[in-house]
Amino acid sequence: MASGNEVVRVVATTRVPLLRRPPPHLEQVPLSLFDVWFLPQPPIQRLFLYDDGADYASLKSSLAHAIAIFFPLAGKLTHLSSTGDVVVDCSPPAVGDGVAFLEAEADGDARVLSAAERHDVPAFLRLVPSLESPELPAPLLEVHGRVVGGGARTSIPSCAGV
Repeated sequence: MASGNEVVRVVATTRVPLLRRPPPHLEQVPLSLFDVWFLPQPPIQRLFLYDDGADYASLKSSLAHAIAIFFPLAGKLTHLSSTGDVVVDCSPPAVGDGVAFLEAEADGDARVLSAAERHDVPAFLRLVPSLESPELPAPLLEVHGRVVGGGARTSIPSCAGV
């Protein structure tokens, strides 16, 4: 895994739909003072490694149920020019057809990477996708599932403010 020659191949890009619409009075969720402080920060990215492969159907189902309850995760950070505020827009046009879910494969061995006594940080960084949202509106959540050699990994990049 530490060779630097890892090849990542996108297998599928789909969207996980919101199972039910948020109540109309919550289609625009204002950010708190504490949330706004995190807006200029880079997105939080989490990397999960699994030994037994990827069950993308189960991950998508779990994500669909999670965003049905925590629907702002399916929304977009949006600037309201009328007030100057930044909100989480959960309206039907903003949510669209759901949260992006990217499936990919990568060369290497996830078990070797995760079991190493000293972690190969550059190898881990190559497995975490870039999430650039230089301007608003920007999605709050994207999920990237990737099979890496003998195991699978799931990366969940999300905006830091929420």
